[in-house]
Amino acid sequence: PGVHGSTPDARSSSYAEKSYREAMNLKNEMEPLFNAYQIMSSPVKTVSPLMNITDAWRLFRNEKVRHMPVVSENMSLEGILSERDLLKRLIVTDDEVTNVTGEKVSDIMIREVITASRVTDIRRIAMVMFTMHIGTMPILDDNKNLVGIVTRSDILHALITYPPIKLWG
Repeated sequence: PGVHGSTPDARSSSYAEKSYREAMNLKNEMEPLFNAYQIMSSPVKTVSPLMNITDAWRLFRNEKVRHMPVVSENMSLEGILSERDLLKRLIVTDDEVTNVTGEKVSDIMIREVITASRVTDIRRIAMVMFTMHIGTMPILDDNKNLVGIVTRSDILHALITYPPIKLWG
């Protein structure tokens, strides 16, 4: 509950989120859980699927990020692009970038994106990131709009900044 694939069934995800919210209100919890909305980065830096990968590389360098969600003109999540995806396709020499293939972001992005809701607890996000070998997770609101992003660094920062964080519920 709380973690979605790229094409969730709207009815089941609403039910799952409702169940998760109800579970969060159980009185036997000793401390409140830390949720995605408390540690996510927002607004989210994004890239267009139509962007040339050379321009995407420059945007990554300027923004100092390693992952960016790929969004369409109407801001719907289309995929995710990583620095690693770009480096597999580009030739980078002394800050000069060459795109010998002429590819666009849509040609190399990962289309199946694992997402979470704003109320997903960060332990669950960390577990999914660890088991699925991913470094970032886009956060969607109830209408499936991109509202934030959680990275491994965000989780580590929370562990350092909030020492009383409860690792096990």
